[in-house]
Amino acid sequence: MVLERIINLESLQWWLQFGLAVISFAGAVGGVLMWLLKRYRKTLQDAQDAIKAQRKATDEQVRINEEQAKQIQESIRDRKKLRGDVDAIMQAQLASIKIDLDKLCAKAIKAGYVTIVARESIDTLFGAYEALKGNHGMAGKVKTVQKLPVCNRKDDSE
Repeated sequence: MVLERIINLESLQWWLQFGLAVISFAGAVGGVLMWLLKRYRKTLQDAQDAIKAQRKATDEQVRINEEQAKQIQESIRDRKKLRGDVDAIMQAQLASIKIDLDKLCAKAIKAGYVTIVARESIDTLFGAYEALKGNHGMAGKVKTVQKLPVCNRKDDSE
């Protein structure tokens, strides 16, 4: 009887059922939490894999960019060299045209007239001479020749 007063069997049964219910609930919650944890780990792993793939793609793009930068630098060097070569050719052509113009102009001025062929040649050569940025006193000589009378002969063979 004393024991019955201290521990009520119905109360004990209720507490045991309550404890089992709590344990069952905890198990259910634990199962849900484990499922969520697995999902989180999977998502985390997928994100890490995506980051690795992106890093790899970025590294490849950096490599490609560096290669293209080298090619651009080589192209710039080649263009500078080519520009120097073109400038040298232009200077040589300018000198050649100047010599030819000078000879034709001197011959016409000395003769006091200019032939049709010589006049056409002088005009053509002077146009090219000016296009190549030449004009070292040549414009004055050409203007002098243009003022000379034109001889109808095609050629002046002296």
